[in-house]
Amino acid sequence: MHHSIEVFIKAFLVVEKIKYQYGKEGHKLVNLLMIGIEKSKKLSFFDNEILNIKDFKDLLNILDQSYNKNRYSFPGYMIELDNVRDLFDELIYILIERIYKLLNTYQKVSEQLIQIEVPELLLRLMEYKQKQKFIFCVIPLK
Repeated sequence: MHHSIEVFIKAFLVVEKIKYQYGKEGHKLVNLLMIGIEKSKKLSFFDNEILNIKDFKDLLNILDQSYNKNRYSFPGYMIELDNVRDLFDELIYILIERIYKLLNTYQKVSEQLIQIEVPELLLRLMEYKQKQKFIFCVIPLK
């Protein structure tokens, strides 16, 4: 979960040609978002739609604490949020929508729907308890 959000944030930074730190500091989600906010007006949604939402900020801080300990010290995650999956789904929805807009490849299939490609084997898992309005396009097995 942490890694996927981190890669998304870094994708925004790369598209905007914003440099970020490597190593331990380069994995801190809130810090990466703050760098984006400071360096690009196009990334102001990092603040408005993510950091200003208490549940999202709490999730990011918890993921940061667990991830860096797991990566650099001892294994194990300590996430105690009941709605962690829903928060993650909602955050990923925002990030997908915004990266498409930033890259000018955003196309709504219809109002409030985002289309993403999913390997055939993962389709059932992705649809399970789905709360965000994604349309999944199946990538068939060869």
